[in-house]
Amino acid sequence: MPDRRVLFWTFVAGLLPAAAAWAQSEIGHYAPGVVNAKDFVVPDPGWYYCQYDTYYHSSRFNDEHGNKTDSVTVGSVTLPVTTKLDYLAVSPTLVWTSPWEVLGGAYGAFVCVPFQTNSLAAEVRGRRFGLNMEESAAGVGDIQVQPVWLGWRGSSYEISAAYGFFAPTGRYALGSTDNVGAGFWSNYLQGSLALYLSESHGTGFFFTATYEINSSNSGEHVTGGDHLCLEYSLSQTLGERVEVALCGSNVWQTTRDHGSDVTWDTSILDEVHAVGGQLAFWLIPEQAQISLNGMWEYEAKDRTHGYYAMLNLMIAVGGAAAPHAHRSP
Repeated sequence: MPDRRVLFWTFVAGLLPAAAAWAQSEIGHYAPGVVNAKDFVVPDPGWYYCQYDTYYHSSRFNDEHGNKTDSVTVGSVTLPVTTKLDYLAVSPTLVWTSPWEVLGGAYGAFVCVPFQTNSLAAEVRGRRFGLNMEESAAGVGDIQVQPVWLGWRGSSYEISAAYGFFAPTGRYALGSTDNVGAGFWSNYLQGSLALYLSESHGTGFFFTATYEINSSNSGEHVTGGDHLCLEYSLSQTLGERVEVALCGSNVWQTTRDHGSDVTWDTSILDEVHAVGGQLAFWLIPEQAQISLNGMWEYEAKDRTHGYYAMLNLMIAVGGAAAPHAHRSP
């Protein structure tokens, strides 16, 4: 008789092609909308400590048409299925902006080391049997490094360009239910534009485009498709200490998954769209800021559909955070 756990996860695999959205080759590493509205702007020279505390919850997985998947077919029998995914990460990040210019602009870099937990619960109910199981894992996730980060400023705008990568430092084993890493490298190119709509820079529009390229998954011949991510926000400063922003993001898979171990329909490309906001408060003007962010995914295809909640902290260790400090996964 087959093991109950193996049977259960075989059922779930039919429903969720890659159960956790945060650790799968089909989706990649980069998560939009997690950081503050101004965090793509290269800060003034100095050192900065940032901490991004991120919580993600999803109780549904959508099919390629954007409809909730709530059943799985086993043989000739269709069974109702419920799922729940929770992800929590604390991501200390060290940022440095150099005192010299590169190509006529500022040069910066950062490294982010996430400590994360993720939990997947699923339940399958049938007339003759019911299966209910929860798996969770915790540990150091995949490290993000951005060694190239260039910024140029004008009187009413700022432009930045960056290259970065995610290294597979988190625990990963093919078929394991306690993975905290994704098991593959990701490289990305990123460009950002900030337009200030007032002379004081108190009102600004921020737009960022990120293109992510994934490598082959460790232990199997699967390479997830590339993704294009757009992020945008309208930010307003209120007085000397408060900032509010309306935010949105869009992610599209642009190339097909490929590899000899791919068993799913590669013509289906995932996408997700979200909207949200930010409330930030300067504990010490230009030196220390805390912010509360939220993003709601209003449409998703071939992936989980949920929401983010973020509590972020920035401290200028050396130098002033003008106009802001950093970005992170």
